[in-house]
Amino acid sequence: MSTLKIFRYAARTLWGGALLAGLLLSGGCSQDDDPVVNGAGDAASFIAGITGHTAPAGQATQGASGTRTTNGGDSWAAGDPVGIFMLETGAVLPDGIIAGADNKKYTVTNISTGAMAPDGGTPLYYPQSGNVDFVAYYPYGATSAGSITAGTVNGTNCTYNISVAGQGDETAQNTLDVLYAKAVNAAKSKTAVKLAFGHVLSKVTLNVKAGEGIAQADVRNLAASSVVFGGMPQTATLDLQDGGLTAGVVGEFNPVKAPTAAAAYDATFMALIVPQAADTYVGRTMVFTVAGVIFTGTIPDSDAFVGGSHYTYPVTVGRNGVIVGTPTITPWTTNDHGTGTAVELKDFVRIPAGTFLMGSPEDEPGRDSDEKQHWVTLSKDVYMSKYQVTNAQYAAFLNAKYAEGVLEYGTAGRYTDAAYLAGSADEPLVRDCNELSKWGITRNSADGTWSPIPGYEDHPVIYVTWYGAKAFADHYGYRLPTEAQWEYACRAGTTTAYSYGDAADGDYMWYTENNSPNGTKAVGTKLPNPWGLYDMHGNVYEWCSDHWNGIYADAPTEDAALVDPEYISNNTGSHRVFRGGYWGGDAWICRSAFRNSAVPGSAGPYVGFRVAVVP
Repeated sequence: MSTLKIFRYAARTLWGGALLAGLLLSGGCSQDDDPVVNGAGDAASFIAGITGHTAPAGQATQGASGTRTTNGGDSWAAGDPVGIFMLETGAVLPDGIIAGADNKKYTVTNISTGAMAPDGGTPLYYPQSGNVDFVAYYPYGATSAGSITAGTVNGTNCTYNISVAGQGDETAQNTLDVLYAKAVNAAKSKTAVKLAFGHVLSKVTLNVKAGEGIAQADVRNLAASSVVFGGMPQTATLDLQDGGLTAGVVGEFNPVKAPTAAAAYDATFMALIVPQAADTYVGRTMVFTVAGVIFTGTIPDSDAFVGGSHYTYPVTVGRNGVIVGTPTITPWTTNDHGTGTAVELKDFVRIPAGTFLMGSPEDEPGRDSDEKQHWVTLSKDVYMSKYQVTNAQYAAFLNAKYAEGVLEYGTAGRYTDAAYLAGSADEPLVRDCNELSKWGITRNSADGTWSPIPGYEDHPVIYVTWYGAKAFADHYGYRLPTEAQWEYACRAGTTTAYSYGDAADGDYMWYTENNSPNGTKAVGTKLPNPWGLYDMHGNVYEWCSDHWNGIYADAPTEDAALVDPEYISNNTGSHRVFRGGYWGGDAWICRSAFRNSAVPGSAGPYVGFRVAVVP
């Protein structure tokens, strides 16, 4: 058997410290006459976080993790300006604003914690009595009655003016990444109010490659000014009362050129997009000027763009035109590195950094000698896919590679019925299950596409090699987890044989005692572990990134803990680790500490994988 790494997911917690106060601005929205206690009462403080999505209208979000910057950043930037309104609970803008609490300006002062402080002036104070609502947005804009200038607040109706033009570079693009937050019914307290900001706009990534008749160098050298989006809104207004967005005029705008996402592509571009419902704007385009020749690609009318979501398109520019593939759709905070095509993967779970005792005690039933206990520290949070990668998801990946013209089928490695990437016939990805168990995916010989066996769409992919698991993760910009990350996530803070206790329990895992009929089961149908991960015990083994090392290094004390271990040998053909047990195995092989391995080109009906990301 082989090992898989777990699916990456991308985003960091951005809780700020004290958002202490505000600057009283003139010319703002209308204000209520109730006085604010100027310097004599309790100052309001805030904790600022960022979610993947804007909060629903009129609803506060509590607690969040995420990224702010559009090009992969994972923290606030020093000096980021935020505007805050305070109003009576249940009141509406602009009439319900409490005097002196109209569009107060704060700036980020600590980029590691997200702490904010007033940008001059006095702190924002709670009123003498009554609860309040807070409305906040980024980036701060001055207030002017009737203003329609981008980046300003219209004081007449308390809307924020947005334009996605002028995204010429990363710095400019980040200042257009509009965020919104609302906290309701806050009582006067010394406890900080949680403001969870959400992305108002959508993000689009274009992973571009040169097709037939186009020189790779010409695509690689494309400037952002040579790529133009058209036929969609260029402006919008944000209703600060409830976070609702109204699209404005249709126009053209350029993206930002970003680091190329993967070796399979020649250039990567990112753009902020005004959210759009499907079939609202007809004839939307992406236009590329390559070596003086204009090539136009069409964005399907049925493609919607939702605020807070990230859409990653594979694009091929050839002499006969532009091929625009099916986008990956992920929460903005799921994958902020601009990679991926053709499939939306399920939820991720944040696995907090920490130290744990890896391996098993000598008296644990089923224990093997390769499970020596040793201390390990994981220095960074890891985001792991909540579920094992499914047949449907893996088939979509293969079809994306087939559409790119880089997927072959036939003899690869030891198999005669395998998919493999062009030029890598010694590294099979996955086998056609048609003549095997029929629980996996199969190839249509008529058109070369892949699909799950009917009824097994949501079952974990099987007959996938370590090469195939890694190729999937690489394609979407994720990675396989290390063996240490996998066991740490599986244990979820426990020290027992399983994450739920010392005795096997069929409520948590598919294994030989409850596996009837034989075979894989749909992912997520058993109970999750304490950190919300499903099928960490049983169903299918999961490949990890590590090469097999039968003897763990010594780390007998917590002070001597190994930091972020990952074993990679000089032998590329070395066995790879897989973990977790499988549907036909005894309970003891499903333990948190159990280890197994196989050569990276092997495939069977009992090994799959999940993916991970380290921000």
